[in-house]
Amino acid sequence: MKKICFKDTKGSTLFQIEDGSSIVLQALDNKPVVISCHYDDERNFYLKDARFSFKEFAELVESNSCIFYPEHGSARTYEIYQINSDKDREYLFMHYSFAEHLLQAKHYDKVYMGMLSDKTTLDSIFYKHNVDYRPFARKMRSLSVSDVIVVSEYGKRKAFYVDSIGFVEVPQFLQQLNKHKIKDYVR
Repeated sequence: MKKICFKDTKGSTLFQIEDGSSIVLQALDNKPVVISCHYDDERNFYLKDARFSFKEFAELVESNSCIFYPEHGSARTYEIYQINSDKDREYLFMHYSFAEHLLQAKHYDKVYMGMLSDKTTLDSIFYKHNVDYRPFARKMRSLSVSDVIVVSEYGKRKAFYVDSIGFVEVPQFLQQLNKHKIKDYVR
């Protein structure tokens, strides 16, 4: 049976599915949608009835802040959280040593979702979201100190505060984020 091999915009493999299987496609803050895929050739596939090249599809999902994964499986993804722009937070753009005791997940909004390949690192995410031609540039500011990157690898999540040099793991951010989501859901 033929395999459909999904890649990122740099051509790195993300995952493979069998011809005729489905992926789950999710845009930023929207419900996931299950869509069937069919093999066309080594460069193209059908997503429902629309024909895409793998490169074209990768560019489309990246520019629109979407993630996708096998219907019966998972993939590696990341989310970027930035401090709410409508609130004046004293730790916006501040080093972690200053923000450590002020950091609150409720002060953040999820502003981007993307795919991770085996070659993706926190540094490469930082670079990608700081160039002039970065994805989603008109909807979010460049990645900066005080932002948080949440990496999901096959169901395991880790959060990292963007510091002035490097990244600091902040597990309390995920704990707060989970509580905050539960609160929002109950309303």
